[in-house]
Amino acid sequence: MSESLNIYLNEPDPLSVLLKRLSLNAEVYVNGDFCGMWAVDTSGSRRIPFHLIGDGEAWLHINGEVKQLQKWDLVIFPHDHQHIIASSA
Repeated sequence: MSESLNIYLNEPDPLSVLLKRLSLNAEVYVNGDFCGMWAVDTSGSRRIPFHLIGDGEAWLHINGEVKQLQKWDLVIFPHDHQHIIASSA
């Protein structure tokens, strides 16, 4: 059984193959340590904004909904939707 598993572990998954074929570039515009009350709106840049929560927590405000983000959460907006990342709900 372990031999057949090794066959699949050595082959990349379809997503990895796709990402390897794409030529993706990223630019970091803000790498901040925020404290107290804060809010960031990066929408409207005509790019594909993303947010990685490196530590602590944040709140995503989008389409009238609020979702909690925690350490290592990653959100990507492929269509540059209006959104706000903030310290509170």
